[in-house]
Amino acid sequence: MSSLGVFQPEVGTSALQGIDCVLVPGIAFDHDGFRVGFGKGYYDRALKKYMGLKIGLAYDHQIIPHLESRGHDVPCDFVVSEKRIMRRSL
Repeated sequence: MSSLGVFQPEVGTSALQGIDCVLVPGIAFDHDGFRVGFGKGYYDRALKKYMGLKIGLAYDHQIIPHLESRGHDVPCDFVVSEKRIMRRSL
């Protein structure tokens, strides 16, 4: 837990070892599975070497066509909303 009382993932793949699927929150997602979070990079660092399924959860109005991504951004494999399920384009 952070100093602000917010739960955050441990950094590194050992925390995710043996986990098949991770649900990833975000403020916005694009059609390529990239997301806008809260700007600290916790999820990107935790998921950098994670080989399991990454599923972003969003309301449909949070899904937009394109977000600017950086080299350290980790895309979700799927983004799921109340209206659709989108698979990341490869």
